[in-house]
Amino acid sequence: MKIAICDDQEQFRSDMIAYLKRYAETYKKLFFYYEYRNGSEMLASAVDFDLIFVDYMMTDLNGVDTIAQLRERNVNTHVIFFSSFPEVVFDTFSVNAFRFLIKPVEYPKFEEAMHAYFRDIEQYKTIVISNNHNSMVYNVPEDEIIYAQADNVYTQVFTVREAYTYTGTLSAFEKLLSEGMFFRTHRSYVVNMRYVERFTKSTIHFTTGEKAPIAHTRYKLFFQTYCDFIKEKGRQML
Repeated sequence: MKIAICDDQEQFRSDMIAYLKRYAETYKKLFFYYEYRNGSEMLASAVDFDLIFVDYMMTDLNGVDTIAQLRERNVNTHVIFFSSFPEVVFDTFSVNAFRFLIKPVEYPKFEEAMHAYFRDIEQYKTIVISNNHNSMVYNVPEDEIIYAQADNVYTQVFTVREAYTYTGTLSAFEKLLSEGMFFRTHRSYVVNMRYVERFTKSTIHFTTGEKAPIAHTRYKLFFQTYCDFIKEKGRQML
């Protein structure tokens, strides 16, 4: 498992590596550590990380802007932010942060975040997308689905990596998805709330730069559902 630690304080990076070594020894994990002094260094790396630890405030490029650039490259890696300022936690939502740890980080909080990470990667199921046109069957991780769009009797499924055609209606595809993560914003669209960056009364903007419509009759329910989703996410992050 490849882990990036991006922080402009050498001592803090050393402390995090010590925590990771302790966790790996306790729970029999194999970690490879990559240290970066700033966001630019990490962005220049060719390593495909499984988990990223990043400081919110750094001298070169702040953590949110760093991760935003990774998201633009369709990098869907779990990210855990650090900061001495708890109030900035909401800023990290825009880049789909997984957890937020307040400095100074004590080991029990770190351990809890690592447990949450492993639970999270284990819980998401794989969606089987069959396409009768090319006789192909694709196993797509559910958490990588950004949105799905009706296309007559078929469904176009857009993920962080590529798009797929599902042989079946949007309603049939929606039944395959986990409740609480996806929402039917329009008769022709189902969206993953994990990727919502912002929205108006008519349009959802995803962290990937894509958009989807919200039907007027669905806006009020979507607003409440998304607020509940964010509240729960915020509760889990701290």
